[in-house]
Amino acid sequence: MAQVRSGADFAKLARENSQDYGSAMQGGDLGWASKDRWVKPFADAAFKARVGEIVGPVRTQLAGTLLSNRQRQTRSETS
Repeated sequence: MAQVRSGADFAKLARENSQDYGSAMQGGDLGWASKDRWVKPFADAAFKARVGEIVGPVRTQLAGTLLSNRQRQTRSETS
């Protein structure tokens, strides 16, 4: 967390440290998703985060996760 907050490359750290192989290979990128795609604590943190904000660790039954919100899009923008 300290490395990310001090400006280290989030994608590089995700590739090196994430235990989620799928997103690790993408530099931690989870892609676009609706709030109902994830477990509640994770979704709440992701959708409350401002663009550019790093939040976490978010604890779920699956893991502890750091989130970096790079962009936000409304449903009407995806239609």
